[in-house]
Amino acid sequence: MKKYIPVFFLLFVCAGYAQLKEFTLSEMPAPTQFPPIMRSHPDDGTLILYSSVPGLVFDSNNNTIDDIKEESGKYTLFLKPETQIITVKKPGYIESKFPLMTVKSKEARYFKVEEKSAGLAQLPVNIITTPQGAIIYLDGNLAGTTSQQKLTPGVHTLILEKTGFKRIEMPIEVSENKTLFSYTLQKIEQVGIQIQSIPQKAQILLDDVDRGLTNRALFLYPETHRLKLQLSGYTSIDTVIEVKDTPNQVFSFHLNKNSVELSIDVSPADASVMIDREDYTGQQKISLPLGKHLIELQKEGYQPQSENVEISETGSITKKYILQALTGKLQFAVYPLEAEVELSDESGQVKSWKGLKIIDDLHAGTYTLRCRLDGYLPISKTIIIKHDETTAEDISLQAAEKESGGISWYVWTGGAIIGGAAAIILLKPKTTESIKTIPSPPGRPTN
Repeated sequence: MKKYIPVFFLLFVCAGYAQLKEFTLSEMPAPTQFPPIMRSHPDDGTLILYSSVPGLVFDSNNNTIDDIKEESGKYTLFLKPETQIITVKKPGYIESKFPLMTVKSKEARYFKVEEKSAGLAQLPVNIITTPQGAIIYLDGNLAGTTSQQKLTPGVHTLILEKTGFKRIEMPIEVSENKTLFSYTLQKIEQVGIQIQSIPQKAQILLDDVDRGLTNRALFLYPETHRLKLQLSGYTSIDTVIEVKDTPNQVFSFHLNKNSVELSIDVSPADASVMIDREDYTGQQKISLPLGKHLIELQKEGYQPQSENVEISETGSITKKYILQALTGKLQFAVYPLEAEVELSDESGQVKSWKGLKIIDDLHAGTYTLRCRLDGYLPISKTIIIKHDETTAEDISLQAAEKESGGISWYVWTGGAIIGGAAAIILLKPKTTESIKTIPSPPGRPTN
């Protein structure tokens, strides 16, 4: 059996859907001043929505809305600083979603939420201020300082700002019978304030303008100002202060240290220490700001070592490092075997022995090798031990010159002329040690 949906029911549903209104969502530039209401939620981000539509309801996809304040023509949403999607609702309207956004702590973003219309004709509007030259914002958009503007009929948000005068923010309703709006700005005088910090000499940034170092007295207009305090080694302060129309206001802040006292225990103790490419060799206590740092250690004859460390908490930290020595091998032989051998480096004697010797795990570097034995000429020699290599040394000592009865033993090769007869004189030593050859007398060939 076929079922049919009555045509009038479909027409009813379609007609009902067609009657639902739509929203238009558009982001606007931020005004020059910070909204005082941000002080009630200092850690939240703020979404400020201008709209002529009353009774709007807002929702978040992950429950990040802490509070909502509704004023005439404006909604202020206090949001946790997380990535989120905000939805705007109202009976009779199709739900609309804002783009995926992350409103940072202390940040304010501005949107305009209006009912989508078929496009009403704009009306010429005059906004006159006394004195002239006030900056005009319409629905959060900068409109300049010209008094003549164009607006569609309906409710709009007007903001007037001028240095030295009180800020005006209010809704205006534009119609064919209401196109002239006139305002007298209330003059305000600067008041003296003091900005203090512990410790002192922190940089003062007021509304992103450098105003010197704490502690400092200043003159400011009684309104909200964004204040930043910055001092090396301490966590910066970023806040909004409200200057009231009363003299001698004092704003005091305590800066929290964001550095750590680092001690480095390294072996060998005379190894060089570099932190972030700066030399800290031999320093007992090193003050570093929080964050990531590169520690590098090196010494000739040792394997260099480096580490990236992240310091996230204040206080004291001790880091210990043991450099691994670069080693090589010495294979040594000497003649005669009874010879005494000494191996030393720049710090002094390393080892001593007699005869043959093999030394493993000898630190790579430069050494002095000395050999001696009574009756032999001593020898001193520089050797270099290289990493993962074997250095072989084979040394023979030369016998020292011997004397008998005060006469040295020589072999005299050559000849002389005595009385016209040729004569050859040879003196043969008892042993072959310390034989010296005496050259021929002058005038005779040395064959």
